Amino acid sequence: MPTDNHLKDAPSRPWTPPADPTGPGGIDFIAVERLLDNDIQPDALSRLELREAAAALYRTGTPVKELARRVDVHEAAAYELLADAGVLPPDQYCTINDCWRARRGHGLCQRHLEWERREVARSEREAKALDLAASGLSPEQISKAVHRSPKWVTGVLSSYATHRDHGAMEIAA
Repeated sequence: MPTDNHLKDAPSRPWTPPADPTGPGGIDFIAVERLLDNDIQPDALSRLELREAAAALYRTGTPVKELARRVDVHEAAAYELLADAGVLPPDQYCTINDCWRARRGHGLCQRHLEWERREVARSEREAKALDLAASGLSPEQISKAVHRSPKWVTGVLSSYATHRDHGAMEIAA
């Protein structure tokens, strides 16, 4: 006859699954529980189930690096799972309004950080093209210097001329 002595040595569970084994969106909470108990591999779970497992581990104070190892994802992906679950502190989300993705750098998520870097690079290329045009270089020479097509250079120069002339008209009015 089994005794309850084996329960004393059992590790405490990081969470208690809901009574319904399959939750909203088709999340198999039994599979999540089995992952937390190390009974199954993470590749057997869907992204939503991994999100629930990551959130459960995070709520128990598991460091994100360890959490990432347990759910078999990169640390950045672990932060994305936690952001999707809504368990990160408010200062860990992207600062762009209503984004709600995990911060990566400069207070922005990966998507907004890449967008900002592209915009800065574009502005720098345009400024360089305008400086070269002011020094008297042809569009072909400028295109080689900024590694863009002559068509791009012509577009930048005409756009600048349009904005410059439009500004002059507003000042004159």
